[in-house]
Amino acid sequence: MTDIDIKALLVGLEYKDLDKDEVFVKNSLKARIVEDILLAMKEDGLTQATLAKRLNKSRQYISKILNETANFTLDTIVEIALALDRTISIRIIKQGNNIYSNKLSEYADTRVPEFALTGKLKKNSMAA
Repeated sequence: MTDIDIKALLVGLEYKDLDKDEVFVKNSLKARIVEDILLAMKEDGLTQATLAKRLNKSRQYISKILNETANFTLDTIVEIALALDRTISIRIIKQGNNIYSNKLSEYADTRVPEFALTGKLKKNSMAA
C-alpha cells in the first residue's frame, strides 16, 4: 500500500476517490481474494502445504500469495479456486454502483455459459 492509501484508511472517507485510485483498487482486490482463499482453507481444514501440493507449487509460493507479496495472475486465481473446489465471480461494473445493491440484479445471471463448461462456443448458448 502507498502512503496515500494508508492515510485514506486512517482518515476514513476523507479521500473520496479511493475507487479511482489504481493502487488502492488493486490492493483491495488482492486482499479480498486472499481473504477468500484463507476462508476456504479454514472451512476445509487445509494447510498451506496441502494447497501447495494440490497446485503442484511450493509452500513458499502459497505463503507469498497469502501474504500478498506475490503478483498472481487470473490464471493463478482460477487454479487456486479449482484446487479449493470453489468458483470465481469477477464483474466489471460502472463506478458508483454498489455491487451488493439490488440495482445490479440485472447482472446477476447465474447460468453458466456453455463455453465455460465445454470450451466451445455455441450459438445462442446464453439464450433463456
